Amino acid sequence: MDEALRIAVHPNPMKRYNALSEFTFDLRQPNPTLLRVARAPLAQRNPIVFWKCVSVLLSLAIILLLWRVTLYG
Repeated sequence: MDEALRIAVHPNPMKRYNALSEFTFDLRQPNPTLLRVARAPLAQRNPIVFWKCVSVLLSLAIILLLWRVTLYG
């Protein structure tokens, strides 16, 4: 479904569906060529965003651990 929607709203009109019936057909009976499209993981698509998110999560974990140590001594 995601790939059918991606094609339907593509910024380039030449890459969109030619008719509404093609779009509705792909929604009702998924096109096998659309099912083969696998999206790469975030670490491969955008490694900078991935590592920024990991860094933020680790920083929050460190802050939480330091807070607990100072609170409970």
